[in-house]
Amino acid sequence: SLVQVYLNGALLRTLRLRAGRYDVRDFAFYDGANEIEIVIEDDAGRTERLSFSAFSDKALLSPGLSEFTYAIGAPFDRARGETDYDLERFNASFRHRFGLTSRLTGALDGQSDGEVHQLGAGFVFAGLGGALERHAAASQSDGLWDGAVEAAYEIRLERFLGLEELRFDIAGDYIGPAFTRLGDFSADNLIAGSTSARLSAPLPGGVYASAGARYEFGRRGRADSWGANATLSRPFGPVT
Repeated sequence: SLVQVYLNGALLRTLRLRAGRYDVRDFAFYDGANEIEIVIEDDAGRTERLSFSAFSDKALLSPGLSEFTYAIGAPFDRARGETDYDLERFNASFRHRFGLTSRLTGALDGQSDGEVHQLGAGFVFAGLGGALERHAAASQSDGLWDGAVEAAYEIRLERFLGLEELRFDIAGDYIGPAFTRLGDFSADNLIAGSTSARLSAPLPGGVYASAGARYEFGRRGRADSWGANATLSRPFGPVT
């Protein structure tokens, strides 16, 4: 049979296949929602159409696939061409992400230098036309325990109100007053947390537009702050 694969209305691949069973998961999906249509025409001229949807995100891993980094070392100062290592403060860190299902990827991470210890966990879940990412961590330093949490949700719409590839991001985080990261000499988090949102989409004429806003919550006498921005960009040959 002659098999034609369409992705979001565009012809992606044309194959000549013999009768049998085939795995159709290996597509080069775009980030966001994808509409796939497979048109099968046999030698007798009969045509069959198969349509289904799939969501893809760069933060997702296939089931059973892992992505990781493990590191160990010592901080150093470099002056006058010489490197001085602080061998009394060896530190280690790791981050390991693993695909659980086609829509769910988990993650574990941690770091320690003997004085500061931190352990975190998170996940990315694809659904409802977008991707939800959440991460939480706990730290211990000088006998003090504290935590931090962050979450983000991203929606990508192929077509909406005449616009193509509309993207909407919303995020928020909270940082405990004594939460400590590797390399921090003291926990003095004057920003308790923040929220942000951003909307972006290509416009006619090759113009790309985005608009966003962010609000930060202060603590210990620090005032709250906010900001907003909007941008327009367009390529002119090699220049944008």
